[in-house]
Amino acid sequence: MNMKNAFESYLQIAGLWELELEKYSDVQFAMKPFPGSWSIGQVYEHLVMGSLNYHVKQIEQCLVNDENQREKKTFQGKLIFFVHTFPPIRIKVPPSPTYTPKQPESKEKIKAGMRLLQKELNDLSVEIEKTVHRGKTKHRALGYLGAKEWYQLIVMHFRHHMAQKKRIDLFLKGKSIVNAASR
Repeated sequence: MNMKNAFESYLQIAGLWELELEKYSDVQFAMKPFPGSWSIGQVYEHLVMGSLNYHVKQIEQCLVNDENQREKKTFQGKLIFFVHTFPPIRIKVPPSPTYTPKQPESKEKIKAGMRLLQKELNDLSVEIEKTVHRGKTKHRALGYLGAKEWYQLIVMHFRHHMAQKKRIDLFLKGKSIVNAASR
């Protein structure tokens, strides 16, 4: 995969998320469809901070060594990268302090995180093209991935959460209709 194209793919999906961010009021940004679910703010937090704190770190690790070059993806990993998308299923994880994202302080914090992620991915796209290292690190479900694959995973992850965003948007739309009708 050409890294210029990979970065353009990221810009396209991230641009949609950024544009949509402006549509939420502060109240909507924190509203959960039901107890135990995530607010749209938490989804944004998960995408931005997860990419910065996990995916980007994996890419950086792959770029500085040649470890695990011969290791392979799992069958699931091969399938996901073959079709360039996650299966359209909801992954239920019990709420936990380590996995459940915190409600972000503000939409401004998310915007700043998105700007930082964009800069990091732009810089990494250049580094990936230049590197002589071909290290891989292990994803718990997909097996061993190299820098390009971790990069692609960010784009697929943003796309995958669009379905969750649509469900939350439907909930929020229903709330605004109910709120308008009760006035």
